[in-house]
Order: sequence, then C-alpha cells, then structure tokens
Amino acid sequence: GCQPVVSAASVPAHRDRRDGGFSRRAPLGTFAGVSSGGANARLHARGRGLLLVRESGCMIVRALSVDEIVQEPELHGLFAVYAQESSIAGLPPFNPDIEHYRKLEALDMMRLFAAYRDEILVGFLSMLISFAPHYGEKIAVAESFFVLPEHRKSGAGLSLLRAAEEAAR
Repeated sequence: GCQPVVSAASVPAHRDRRDGGFSRRAPLGTFAGVSSGGANARLHARGRGLLLVRESGCMIVRALSVDEIVQEPELHGLFAVYAQESSIAGLPPFNPDIEHYRKLEALDMMRLFAAYRDEILVGFLSMLISFAPHYGEKIAVAESFFVLPEHRKSGAGLSLLRAAEEAAR
C-alpha cells in the first residue's frame, strides 16, 4: 500500500490569528492534522508525514531538510521547469544557493516541504520564517510554491499548502 515517508525536519513556528482586526500570534505544535481532500481522496496524519490517498495513486507530503531535498533524483528536472515558469524579467536567472538555504535552516528561518506521487517528487514549498518586530512574534510566509504541470489538480498543491500551514502553527 501507500505509506507516508516521515522526516524529523518539522519543527514548530507561529501563525497569525485575527480577532476584531487585531493580530495575535500564538506558538502551536508541529504539523500533523486531518483534512479532507475531496470525494475521491483522504488526507491522513501519521507522525509528521501527511498522506493523501487517491484512486489513481498516492500523494505524500513530507517536511524535508535541505540536505534531504538536494539528494532527490528528480530535483534537477523539477527546478528546470520551475525556473522556466517562474522567471521574472529584470531578475537574474534561477540559481539556488544551497549553502544559504542551509544557513537559513540552521537559524530556524526556513522549512521545506516536498510532494511525492508514487514516490516521485512532483512539487515543493519553501517557507521562510522571520521575526515581526511590530508584533514581537515569528511569522511564516510561503517563499516558493510549485507543482509540476502534469500533477496540478492532483491534490499536491493543496497538500503542500496544508502541511506548511500546519507547521507554521
């Protein structure tokens, strides 16, 4: 069957809660939760791996370290498509600085999530965590969010977003 692959890279951050227009932040736990993926899908929490089971196969979302994701054999091809679709006129070409990612991770300022369909890497989300001095709390934002075109509408993007959201709590 379809089994989630679990990584210990997931650690807590903070998320924003709105109350009458004022922003409050509260630290919450590491990601794990149960959500609905639609009529033909079920999203399960098992440890730190989120597993989306669909009629046509398995979708697994994992929190990964930088060292784990750079070992993925599909990463180069995924980055090539990402670079082509996400290039911005006036900015330099896509050229990820892996050492800088490692430094951000070591400072607890970055988390990575990867989506796998039948054990093949099909998407990723990188979340940056910074300190908001206005509120005296950490905040998290999705810095890069990408799913290969042939895997869009498969639940991969929503699963990545939900995993990142849960980790930010």
